[in-house]
Amino acid sequence: LLIMESLGGNSSIVDRTLAQTMAFGYYWYVTLVYAVDEQAAYHLSELIEDHAFNTYDTFLEKNEAALKTMPVPAIARKYYE
Repeated sequence: LLIMESLGGNSSIVDRTLAQTMAFGYYWYVTLVYAVDEQAAYHLSELIEDHAFNTYDTFLEKNEAALKTMPVPAIARKYYE
């Protein structure tokens, strides 16, 4: 998230507001699902993580050459050092 923001992903108030609102709603949705059925909540998290992995993996495959030519964002360098 910090890397995305450093690349300009948080430059629009609309984007920030939408992301925060969705995160807030998602948290309470998962909390409700967990209260009703723990296994369903864990399964939901598994599905979301699997989708995220596949999305990021596809992005990296399609943009590998371009990404390798870009400089490492300062926040990423700081995090990994």
